[in-house]
Amino acid sequence: MCLTISPNHCCTKWYIIDCYNKSIGRMASRLSVLLKRINNNDAYHASKLVLVNVNGLKIGCNLLIKRYWRHTGYPGGIKFKYGRSFSIPMLIKVILLKMLNKTILDRNILEDLLIVEDLERINHIKSIQYIDV
Repeated sequence: MCLTISPNHCCTKWYIIDCYNKSIGRMASRLSVLLKRINNNDAYHASKLVLVNVNGLKIGCNLLIKRYWRHTGYPGGIKFKYGRSFSIPMLIKVILLKMLNKTILDRNILEDLLIVEDLERINHIKSIQYIDV
């Protein structure tokens, strides 16, 4: 699930992080801190955090065999999925949801996160700031 960013996105600042050859857990912990900081500085969600080259992330084998549990709301409705059944962008979002607090405000922080495959899709944006994580 990767997005193409159109020129009519009205954001004040775009923060770009290159994820190539980085560990997924360490990247997710730093992303959660950055997302909270962006959300505190900008209450109108006018700044976005863009992840580039997510297919180059290092994913350990323990993460692929980890079970992610959820409950359907019915008696006996506990379901799980293995980490290997998620796509990489979805796996990043699941890990970030586990790292953030379990409140509606922290779930809405993920609206500030965009995942893009190539840098060519974001070349028309004017105010870009690259962050080395």
